[in-house]
Amino acid sequence: MKATGSAVGWLQGLLLAAAMAAPLLSTYALMSGRALPSFLEVLGPPKGRTPLFMTNMLGITLIVTTLIASANRAQPRCSTRAGAISRSPP
Repeated sequence: MKATGSAVGWLQGLLLAAAMAAPLLSTYALMSGRALPSFLEVLGPPKGRTPLFMTNMLGITLIVTTLIASANRAQPRCSTRAGAISRSPP
């Protein structure tokens, strides 16, 4: 990971933190009998939000993972061979 100061380095670090936190928070939700929070319960109006800190953290972790994964999926990966540009399959 050479580009630590760039946006790619930050995204990779954020994704690593989310990947480490998601199993722990999911296990907590499973053991306490809580369901996974919806986007509306995490980001919606204050009246509809869940008051539980760990459930909110799980929701934020899943949102971050989804956003970074979809952003990485949207970027085309190109490679050059003999001067021609070809895209790798998705």
